Amino acid sequence: MNIGIITFHWATNYGAILQTYALQTFLQSLGHQVQVINYKPASHEFNVVNLLKNPKGLLHINKYIQKKRKESLLAPFREHFLLLSEKFSNQDSLEKLASQYDVIISGSDQVLNPSFTLYGDRKHPTSAYYLSFASPSTRKVAYAVSFGCNIYPDNASKYAKEWIKSFDCIGVREKSGIAIVEALGYRKPAVIVPDPVVLCGKKVFDRITKPTMVRKSYVCVYSLRRELPLPKGYNYCVIDDVHSPVSMEEWISSIIGGDFLITNSFHGMVVALLNHIPFAIEIVGDRGMGMNDRFYTLLERLELKNRICGVQFSLAELLNNHSIDWHNVDLALNKIQKEGADYLNEALCS
Repeated sequence: MNIGIITFHWATNYGAILQTYALQTFLQSLGHQVQVINYKPASHEFNVVNLLKNPKGLLHINKYIQKKRKESLLAPFREHFLLLSEKFSNQDSLEKLASQYDVIISGSDQVLNPSFTLYGDRKHPTSAYYLSFASPSTRKVAYAVSFGCNIYPDNASKYAKEWIKSFDCIGVREKSGIAIVEALGYRKPAVIVPDPVVLCGKKVFDRITKPTMVRKSYVCVYSLRRELPLPKGYNYCVIDDVHSPVSMEEWISSIIGGDFLITNSFHGMVVALLNHIPFAIEIVGDRGMGMNDRFYTLLERLELKNRICGVQFSLAELLNNHSIDWHNVDLALNKIQKEGADYLNEALCS
């Protein structure tokens, strides 16, 4: 079967790229021909034109330069490991692909985020991730899509309620996604399925990790968007948007090579889970925030909700508590992975 994947593979984000590679790898393991649709809206390109269109961005030129450096380290991974189509810069051009695939999968990641629905393509509403460009004969599947919110706002709902009808089936990543799909009036029940990295499991790292250097014991810290408060007395290896960026391979190897991970990143946590690295999660905000439901949805299934700082233990207490029953975690992960595989097998063959 010829399958296209459309997702945020272009984002300057380790997790976004890793989940793309994981879904590609899993589908290939089933014997399918897979291609990542290389759609990146022109408004999201790193160039002077877009920088000048956003005068406020000039006030944060250092952040722009840092992100540009990070992008230069991630681009080789995409080019080497992702099976990319030709590049498309706007959703209208995607119609060229209308009949090229038997199935197109939208997801994972926050591809149905209301902000992107409203402003994703040249600052205009985009239906690309709802697969509006695909032909009627192409099967349209949503896999582990995320909305990044708990309630879909009205100004985005007026578009989403129409566009969501195009899907033949919908699998969401978080519990909150079920309610949103229902509120948008989708005709079939949505189901919860695992993020592609969880689905693919540890084999996703087989080709992409680098051997870690021989070094002293350390705690890896991977933080998105802000620096995390850290207890003193530990040897830290810090990866965030302030320190020097690293490549995809170095990011994974740094997590796997550590004794412990402190993170506010969902995919950072998943890398630790699959490799049996004890971890602590620093939640930004509270559970009600749409970005955080993915942590609770997975950790509750694994009986590891206590690894979130403040639920039962402080960060300092978790750093001294490496006790995780990895045997039970793996049993639970196997069940979750089977649910994702069963969903995809049925979605692709129905």
